[in-house]
Amino acid sequence: MNIAIVGAGAIGCAFGQALAGDHDLVLIDVWAEHVAAIADRGLIVDGPDGARTVDVAASTEVGAAADAEVILIVVKSFSSEAAARALSPVMRHDAIVVTVQNGIGNDARLAAVLGAAPIVQGSTTVGAEIQGPGHVRLAAGTAHGESRTALGRPADVASAAVCQRFAAALQAAGLPASVIDDVREAVWRKAVFAAAIGPLCATIDGTVADAMARPTARGLLRRAFAEIVAVARAEGIAFDLDEVWEQAGATYRSIGAHAPSLAVDVARGRPTEIDAQLGEIRRRGAAAGIPTPVCDVLAALIEARTAAADID
Repeated sequence: MNIAIVGAGAIGCAFGQALAGDHDLVLIDVWAEHVAAIADRGLIVDGPDGARTVDVAASTEVGAAADAEVILIVVKSFSSEAAARALSPVMRHDAIVVTVQNGIGNDARLAAVLGAAPIVQGSTTVGAEIQGPGHVRLAAGTAHGESRTALGRPADVASAAVCQRFAAALQAAGLPASVIDDVREAVWRKAVFAAAIGPLCATIDGTVADAMARPTARGLLRRAFAEIVAVARAEGIAFDLDEVWEQAGATYRSIGAHAPSLAVDVARGRPTEIDAQLGEIRRRGAAAGIPTPVCDVLAALIEARTAAADID
């Protein structure tokens, strides 16, 4: 397949390193030093069995996506509209645009710019961390083929066929994937897992393991979970709070002493995805008449810390 990955951060590189050998693939990112390192020497990929180098095309120009059948969007959620505006004049009319970004509503943000282009909403547990320009470390579960990617089935037959081929390509590359009729449950489940833990870890300056080990922090997390699950139910997602909490606990234990990406962004003074995560959940909760006091405070704390970082 001809695939373009827009956003060569940790997740983009994790997808790219798996797919590059068997497909015509390009990584596209605005980080010039990162792109130059990949173009010059290949992408260095750290895994449980050591490091390897993957040859993959990389570019800072969005025009590199012009021939792509599949455009995978993995930029930060606050860059969705900008990425879509850049893609709109260059992309094929029959390309599908796949989003597996964090948060809720990314498909709508892309559709607002791209109009009739087929937007495939998805969710993934693929994990990785950037180690430096042209260098990524895969999460153990991703390296061992234990990640899961769910893609929503497009309505038209031609786009659905391309989406199915993309899922098969991911599967063959060691990144298990499936195409399902209603992907909303998968998207919301990931949102429940991610939306509260990132802000909480940023607030306590700790890792996922720290949040789970501290009773007060864990209690706040559970209360935030209850609020987010209530909003998801109002959206028609039939979650059971105890089941979601139990699964999240197992996921958090497997993550251990690592900070979520939002907490890392806060610590480094970078823009965060708080609006697409807790912000969107709070707005939907307000529209449904569901109070979200813990989520409100967590979001406000992140916004306050980010504003302070901007002033500095």
